[in-house]
Amino acid sequence: MIKFSLSDPTSVFCKLIINDNFVKYIKKTDVPTLISDLQLWFSDNKVDSPELDLASNQTYELKLDSVSLEDSFYHVLSVGRSKKAVILPTDLQHSPTGKKLPVLFTYGSLERFHRYWESPRELKFSLYEHLSKDLIENPYVDEPNDFSQFHANVAFHTNHGTTHAIRQMELATNYLTCIRLNGNKKNSFLAQSFSAEESACLQLAAFLFRSGRTNESGWQGDLTYGPRSAALFKQIALELEFNPVLVDLMANCFDYHKEITIKNKLNNHSIEDTREKAHLFTKLLKLSHESDLVRCFENYEEIKKPIEEELSKLLDPEVKVSAISDQFLSYAVTLCKLTGATVSGAQSKAFNTTGNRKLAVESANYPKLVLFRLIGVKPECNPGFIPPTQLWIQHEHHTQFNKTSGSFVLKAHNKQGQDIDYVEGWDRKSIDMIPTARCINLEQQHLDTHVSVYHSTTKASYALDLFCRKLTQLTEGPNPIVWIRGIKSKPSGKPCDSIDRIKYIMSQDKALDNSEYNLWHLLSCNPSLWQNADYASDESTVDYFYNNSSVTQLDFKHLINTILDKMGLLIGQEALREELFAKFNKLVTDERFGKQGVLYQYLIPHHLVDEIAYISKQNGIVDNDNPSALETLVQLKASGGEVPNQHTLQVRLFVPKLLTTEIAQHLVVTNYLNMEDQLRDEFEKTVNELSVMAVKGPTQDLDEEALEVESQYSPKFFGSFIKGDRDLSKHVVKRDVVPAEDEVECFLFSEPGSASFLAFTTN
Repeated sequence: MIKFSLSDPTSVFCKLIINDNFVKYIKKTDVPTLISDLQLWFSDNKVDSPELDLASNQTYELKLDSVSLEDSFYHVLSVGRSKKAVILPTDLQHSPTGKKLPVLFTYGSLERFHRYWESPRELKFSLYEHLSKDLIENPYVDEPNDFSQFHANVAFHTNHGTTHAIRQMELATNYLTCIRLNGNKKNSFLAQSFSAEESACLQLAAFLFRSGRTNESGWQGDLTYGPRSAALFKQIALELEFNPVLVDLMANCFDYHKEITIKNKLNNHSIEDTREKAHLFTKLLKLSHESDLVRCFENYEEIKKPIEEELSKLLDPEVKVSAISDQFLSYAVTLCKLTGATVSGAQSKAFNTTGNRKLAVESANYPKLVLFRLIGVKPECNPGFIPPTQLWIQHEHHTQFNKTSGSFVLKAHNKQGQDIDYVEGWDRKSIDMIPTARCINLEQQHLDTHVSVYHSTTKASYALDLFCRKLTQLTEGPNPIVWIRGIKSKPSGKPCDSIDRIKYIMSQDKALDNSEYNLWHLLSCNPSLWQNADYASDESTVDYFYNNSSVTQLDFKHLINTILDKMGLLIGQEALREELFAKFNKLVTDERFGKQGVLYQYLIPHHLVDEIAYISKQNGIVDNDNPSALETLVQLKASGGEVPNQHTLQVRLFVPKLLTTEIAQHLVVTNYLNMEDQLRDEFEKTVNELSVMAVKGPTQDLDEEALEVESQYSPKFFGSFIKGDRDLSKHVVKRDVVPAEDEVECFLFSEPGSASFLAFTTN
C-alpha cells in the first residue's frame, strides 16, 4: 500500500509526503502536471483512480496488486512520468543539516539537445532554460522559504540561482576569450586549442557549478554541494553526448581546492597536455565564480586579490593584470545589474545597488531572453561589436578606405570575388547621397541587443503607404492596414505561417522569392547598408534607394482603384478617381522631391532574429551554409568575424510573423528620405489632401483637422522620416537598374483580421 499527500501547502510550494516520509518540495506550478501524470498512470495500468484533490492537504491510500506496480507508481509520484532522477552517490543523497532530508533532482528529456554545440546558439539557450527550470529553480530542501516573488513569478535561492549560473557561464566564456588574446605563450596556446565541444562543456560546467546546493552554507559549512553539483553536471553532460573523458575531467575541476588526478587523456592529447588543459578548466571555473562575488562581498580589494593572482599566472607579462582584473570585476557588476542582482563590492561604492527584484525574478524565469540580451555584453579587454556597416566599409575587399577622412571608393568584383575595377557611377557625390553615417549611428545605439537589416523601395510606394495610413485615420474604420504583395491581397492557397515551411520552399533550386506565392511572404534585405553594392546593383539596397527603383513594375492606377473599391470610396465617381490618380502621379514624378527612393532600416532584437529571418543567396534561395540568421548576423558585427558567403549573402524577412503584434512591438524601424524639410512637408501635405479627397471628394472647403483621429499604430513603425539636407534635384541619376520581369505588386490595403501594420515593399 502507498500513502501520499501534498502537505503544508503555501502559495509557492508544498511537501510531497509518501508513506509518512518527506520526499521533496513541489512547486505549486508543477502540481497540475503531477495530477495529469498520475491520472495517465491509472489509465495505462487499468487501476481505479481516486478523485484527486491534491490541494486539499488530504492523504490518499492506494492498494496495488504487486511490488512492481508500487515501484512504478512511486516513480511517477516522486520523479514524474516523463522525467529522470539524477543518480547521486550514497553520501550525497541527503542534506548535511541535522534533519538529513532526502535530496532529489529530476529533469525532462534532453534528446533534442544532444550534441547541441554543433547547432546554433538558440538551441544552447533553450537547453539552459530547460535545465534552469528542472534543476535550479526549485526550493532548497534545507531552506525552502529562500525565494523572491514578483506577481505570479518566483525565483528560488537567488544568491545561487539561475542568474548566478548565467553570470558564471558568461564570465567563464569571457575569461577564456581573454586568455586566448592576452595569455602567456603556454596558456594562450591552450585556450586557442579548445574545441567547440570543450568550450561548450566548460560553459555547461559553469552553469551547473552550484546546482547541487541544498542551502546557503559556505564551503566549510557544507562539503557536499560541490561534489553533488559535479554529479549533476556529469549525468547531464553524458546524456548530452559529450566525450566521457572530457566529462570526467571537467567534473573533477569542480573542487578547485584540490589537485586533479588524470586517469585518461583527451582525444589527440598527451597525458601532460590533458593535465594542463584540466588546470586551465579549473582556473576558469574559479575565476568566474569568484568574480561574481561582487554581488555579496563588500571589500573590493579582497575580491580582486585572488583574481589578480590567478591572472598573473595566465596572462602575458606585458599585460597590465591589475587593469584586466578591474575590467572583469566591472563586467561582473554589469552582469549583476542586468540580471537584477545586488552589488555589494563594486570598485566604486557609487555602483553598489540593492538589486532589482522584478528584474531578478523575471531573469530567473526567462533565462533564454537574458542570454540573448547578454550576447553583446563583454568586458572592456575583450573585443566588442562594431557596427556591421562600418566593418563592411572598412574591409579592404569592398572599398579603398581613407582612415583620415572616412571616405571610400567602391571596388568592383566579378562572380569569383576578384577585384576587376571600381564600381561605375558611385563617385564621392553619389556616395554622399546615402545616409551612411546616420545608419551606422543607429546600429551603434542598438549594437549589443539588435541586428540591423536594410531594404529600400520607391518614393511612389512610400506615398501609397502614407495615403493608405491617412485613409484609415479618416474613415475610422475597424479594419487596419495590412500587407499586400499582389492584387488578390493574399496568394492563392493557404498563406504560410511557418518560417521553417517558407525556408523549405525556398530551399528548392528553382525557387524564386518574387513568384506570386513567395512574394507575399518575403521581404528582401541586406545585412549591412552597402552589402552587394560591389557585386551586383540588382542585389544592392543602396542602388535601389539611389535610383528610386524596384525590380517589380507597379501599376499604381490599378492599385489605387483596387484600394478604393475595397474601402468603398469614390464608388461610381470615375472622374474624381481620374483626378486623384493624376495628382498622385504628378506628385511621385515631380523631380523637385528628389530622385532617390526610401530606405528602411530594421533593427531586430537578438531573440527574434531566427523567428523572422533567414540568410539567403540570390533570388531568396536559402543559404544552407548559414543555417542560423542570428549566428551569421552576430558574426558580421564582430571584428574579424568570418561567415560563409560573407560578401554576397542576403537576408529575407518572413512577413506573416512581422505582421503579428508580438513581433512588431519589439522592432525598431527607421525610414530615410533625402528631402529638405519644406519639400518633405509639401510632399506629406499633398498625400494627406489626396486621402481627404478619396473620403470626401474634392479637397477644397474641407476641414481636414476635423477628420483626423489619433493614430492607433506603434510609433516605432510610423515615426517621421529622418530628414536630409540636400536638394537632390541638382544631382543626376547615377545609373539605371534593369528591372526583372515580375507580377504587378500591391503595397498596402485594408482587410479584417490584421492586428498591426507594416510598411514594406519588395526590391
